[in-house]
Amino acid sequence: MNSIITENKNLKILLEANEINYIEAEKHLTFDSIKTFVDEYTLGISFGAAWIFNCEFIKNFDNRLLNCHSTRLPQYRGGGDMSWAILRGERIGASLLHLIDCGIDTGNIIKYKEYIPPTMKKPVDFEQYTFEQNKILFSDFFKELEDIL
Repeated sequence: MNSIITENKNLKILLEANEINYIEAEKHLTFDSIKTFVDEYTLGISFGAAWIFNCEFIKNFDNRLLNCHSTRLPQYRGGGDMSWAILRGERIGASLLHLIDCGIDTGNIIKYKEYIPPTMKKPVDFEQYTFEQNKILFSDFFKELEDIL
């Protein structure tokens, strides 16, 4: 939430400026803790959750719960994906959105972008580059949603 997205504004500032409700979770979420935010128009998006959503939680979103994943799938499922990609000498990066299902990073991919990043040796370098690619992916995704709605 604190990373600068555009014009010295972070995601939190942009969401609030556009009157978009959000939850910034530092611990495992239960559906009871967020049910007042969820209705048939809610789109849930997870950015690097440190836990696995249980099936009961997921079903309440009716295929409207997405995960932003920053490496190729299915090659790099689960946590530590960027570190594993670097350790394996992976030269292809990816930014993607997939539906969250009851598996670990197994839901259908709905938006995907591959790229060849410059040579990087540390996960933080890969993460910063990927963050910029994720911004492009999300910008395209939300423009497509606007066109549909």
